[in-house]
Amino acid sequence: MVITLNENTTVQVAKKTRDRLKPFGQIGESYDHVLNNLMNMCGTPEVFRDNLLSGHASITTMPKLESPFVRKKIDGAYVVVDEVAPDMDWVFDDSSVLAVEKLHGENVSVFVKNGTILHIWDRTNRIPFFNRGREQVVTAVRNAYSRKYIDFLLNGQHFGECVGYGIHGNKYGLDDVLWVPFTHLAEKYHYESWGKYPKTFDSISDWFKDLESLFASHRGISKVFAEGIVFTHPDGRLAKLRRDMFPWFKGRRH
Repeated sequence: MVITLNENTTVQVAKKTRDRLKPFGQIGESYDHVLNNLMNMCGTPEVFRDNLLSGHASITTMPKLESPFVRKKIDGAYVVVDEVAPDMDWVFDDSSVLAVEKLHGENVSVFVKNGTILHIWDRTNRIPFFNRGREQVVTAVRNAYSRKYIDFLLNGQHFGECVGYGIHGNKYGLDDVLWVPFTHLAEKYHYESWGKYPKTFDSISDWFKDLESLFASHRGISKVFAEGIVFTHPDGRLAKLRRDMFPWFKGRRH
């Protein structure tokens, strides 16, 4: 679905987002009017960000990313088939889309203000800087700070993956743990080979069979398969395709 805000600007809105918007309006109200009412309640962008960073607004959970191909249950496995999912044509049609490596880690978000980390969250819970049981996550974010990953993040909430020692077998061969922002992955770890071959189901399936992890190979570790790809559009749209979604995959699926 596309919501037109004026003659020059459109916003891509998924059906489930549209369904969430409906209760905020009344019969006969346009989506434009509903969105304007919600933005008026938030105040200025600066006030909204300050409230968010100070804990007066709720966090945003990492949105569930859908596959660009339709998925069906076949022989007991939920796999992709040769059919483009609704509203996913952009993945294949737009040359500006990046194929960013999806790391196999723990999803964590941080709140940043003026280069300072204020909060750390997993999908639903705030993680204190001093804690027992989740020290690994704090260490991962601290290591990201030491690598200056935080320096390039604007004020607000940012998602990323914690990877490394003790996390999912440490397939990337890190000596410690590390939080990697998605913005950093999009900049440094996208596949230049995407788009150089036909973007058909069979071609993409064959591409995935031998697709090695850029994150691992940059560290001198070869023959580590990429867990998946996050297709990233400049306007913010995202889609996810994992290796274990294909029918040929052998092993434990998500």
